[in-house]
Amino acid sequence: MSNIQRRLSQALILAVAAGAVPLCAQETSPSPEPEIRRAEPVRTPIPSPTPQEPQYPRALPYERPTPQSTGTPTPEEDVTSLPQEPAGPIPTPIPFQPSNPSDAPQVITGATPQPTPGQDEEGTIRIAPRTGSGAGTSGAAADQLDSANGLYSRKMYDLAAPEYEKFLANYPNDNGRQSALFRLGECYRALGNMAASVNCYRQIVTEYTSGEFLGAASYRLAEAYYSQRRYDEAITLYRRAAANAVNADLKLSARYYEARGLEETGRRAEARLVFQDILAIEGKNPFRIAARLAIAKYAEDTGNPAEALAQYEQVAAETNRNELRGESWMRAANMAATLKQFAKAAQYYEKAIEAPGTGLWRPQARLGLMKLRFDAGDFAGAIRMYESGDITEGGAAPPEVLILAANAYRQAGRPLDATSIYDQIINGFPDSPEAAEARYQRLLNLSASNNASLPAAIDDFLKQNPSSDRADKAKLLKAEYFYKNKRYPQAAKVYQEASKNLIDDTLRSECLYRAGWCYSQAEDWPNTIDAMAVFIAAFPNHSNAPKALIQRGFASLRLHAYSDAVRDFDTLINKYPTAPERELAIAQKALTQGQQEDNQAMSATFRRLLKEYPNSSSAAQAHYYIGWAAFEAKNYDGALAPLDEARKLDSKAYFDDASIRIVLSNYYLEKLDAVSQEVDYYQAQGGKRGLPGEIFRWLGLKYYDKGDMAKAARYLEAHIANIPGNPDNEVYYMLGDALVREKQWDKARKNLDTYIAGTQEPGLKCRGTLGLVRLELGQNNYDAARSKVNEALALQPEGRLNAEGRILTGDIEFAAGNFEAAAKSYAAVALLYDDADLTPAALEKAADAWQKAGNTSEAEKNLLELKNRFPDYKLTLSH
Repeated sequence: MSNIQRRLSQALILAVAAGAVPLCAQETSPSPEPEIRRAEPVRTPIPSPTPQEPQYPRALPYERPTPQSTGTPTPEEDVTSLPQEPAGPIPTPIPFQPSNPSDAPQVITGATPQPTPGQDEEGTIRIAPRTGSGAGTSGAAADQLDSANGLYSRKMYDLAAPEYEKFLANYPNDNGRQSALFRLGECYRALGNMAASVNCYRQIVTEYTSGEFLGAASYRLAEAYYSQRRYDEAITLYRRAAANAVNADLKLSARYYEARGLEETGRRAEARLVFQDILAIEGKNPFRIAARLAIAKYAEDTGNPAEALAQYEQVAAETNRNELRGESWMRAANMAATLKQFAKAAQYYEKAIEAPGTGLWRPQARLGLMKLRFDAGDFAGAIRMYESGDITEGGAAPPEVLILAANAYRQAGRPLDATSIYDQIINGFPDSPEAAEARYQRLLNLSASNNASLPAAIDDFLKQNPSSDRADKAKLLKAEYFYKNKRYPQAAKVYQEASKNLIDDTLRSECLYRAGWCYSQAEDWPNTIDAMAVFIAAFPNHSNAPKALIQRGFASLRLHAYSDAVRDFDTLINKYPTAPERELAIAQKALTQGQQEDNQAMSATFRRLLKEYPNSSSAAQAHYYIGWAAFEAKNYDGALAPLDEARKLDSKAYFDDASIRIVLSNYYLEKLDAVSQEVDYYQAQGGKRGLPGEIFRWLGLKYYDKGDMAKAARYLEAHIANIPGNPDNEVYYMLGDALVREKQWDKARKNLDTYIAGTQEPGLKCRGTLGLVRLELGQNNYDAARSKVNEALALQPEGRLNAEGRILTGDIEFAAGNFEAAAKSYAAVALLYDDADLTPAALEKAADAWQKAGNTSEAEKNLLELKNRFPDYKLTLSH
């Protein structure tokens, strides 16, 4: 309990004891106690009546004793006995302390039924009907009852009681018995003989199921049981009173105390329904605010702050008591803060602070507003409230204010100010809860500044035997200090040590997990495995269990314990189907299977990953290794699509490796154009790894054979550039020949010269020289061409190369306009050789040359020979 709350409670006790809290809602000040005459023995003789009929004045209402004497709670007590709320983010409010009777419902004060007709005194509430001797009462019985009633009406209870007893003894079956029993009970009650009065009420309740006094008797008996804490019996009787009472006020009072009884027996949900009924009664209803407060408190205690807020707002709006209004605003502010309606909470705290009166709620409201600002991160605002002195109204700040101010200074980055106040709390209030808090907060100050003295300060703090909770948190601060400074082995050990003494499973599980994690950061794999094993065994259903399995699996991988790693990954995959780490576990399992050289299993696991997590962050990796496994298994066609997808998803990681394997897969599948496209794409995208030179040679040769000399030349040049040392000499010839056909004369001559220089074999030299002949011919250098062709023919006097040389001789002469000489050279080839390719071409060229020379007969002769010797040959020249 705070100092403010203790002062409030003491003030409340003094106020009640001094009668400062009025007990009657209808009067502005307490009615004086009735004059009670000395009670005479119950069985004393009854004085003889005077000759004249006495004139009985109208019975005055009897003011029942105060609750302190009867033990029956009044509505005022109901208001002031609201229990304090549990400590939370908003300061505990002080109890309500009503002082104005206009807002506090009052207990029915026992106005007695009147035996004669007439108007009740203003402000009284009848709890029983106004009747005479009772219906059907006559003769001596009526006289006896009237005599008793007359004394009763003049409050001569000690004289009335024996008269009622005499009536009841002499006329036990008279219709006036119910009224006599009730008034006899009222007499005993006025005379302080509560046991006798209860007995009278009990007889009525037991003997009668109806009647004008049944409701009043039930109410009186309920009061008695309530004061004896026999709440279940009181509840039943209050209900019976409400059902049978004639007076509406009595019905309402009975319902109110029925609800109070339900509260006392723990049946608060039922009580709330009754309070709701009371709240719904319009017009004069002295119990409305008390019912509203009870509903609000029930809502507060059962976790319905929205309803509690609405009720407190209503109380503040309806009451005319400043103190109750101020505290209602404060409680409404507490509820608004609980609902995170911080703007409204601040507004209501301000209303509470500004409310007239001197109630002790105001410091609480200021403290609530200060804490609200603190919780909202407005540390400067909280500090301003403290420094202004308003929060304590100029007095000394209590420790709960000091601790909040110190924490605000700490959060605002003013550690020296915070330390000063922490010291003030520790020295000025050494035994207070705030002092214990201040000692701990000093550690937080050191932790926030990463002070090197923190570990030693924590050791000193632990020597002071703090609460187990604070001790545990201090140890965790020490571990966090080591962690923050990357002293992972020390942090792991502190976490492990702390976990041994922790009872709280939340903290213990956190310590065990962090110990394993710190060992992993220190790359202490054996201790990582051991620490995570302890955590997993102790907390298999913890939210960090999947993370622990992953960490232990990684540690096993570092130690090459692949089977252990796969087992952990499988456990995570199968046991934690919704864990975020499951996706990673599948990927890691696949990679581990690859480490075990089980490529088929790796591929299957990666395919499972893509099926279950199509948008996985490891999708590119999965596609790559699926393609890689297929490539390794020589399933080149199956490797192409996943490798291509891998480089699309993550070109930075997989472009080079995937592209090279795509090129090789197409190469092994002999897809010439696909290889060409991939090679060109790889080079255009700036591939960083060199492609195998053999790929370029293969491409060059294939395109040379297809007659695509541009591509042949490009790839053969790339082949030469990518082959360390001297490439195959044959490449120089094909490259030179392709360049001749592409009219790249200088590059062609260079490669052909290199080819010729690289061989001593006459046939190969002849072949290269013929290439130079074509080069010279292409540049119209006829003399140089003739010279080179003669060199070639000299190198190869016969054979196919000789035939090619003779055809080239014809081509030179034909180009030079010497058509007859050209025709003879062509004809010589047809005469000397029977080559399926060269001979028909030579005959056709000879016919064309003879035609150009004007020798038509020789031309026709050559064409006829061509047709006869090579009937399937298709002419390529126009004739």
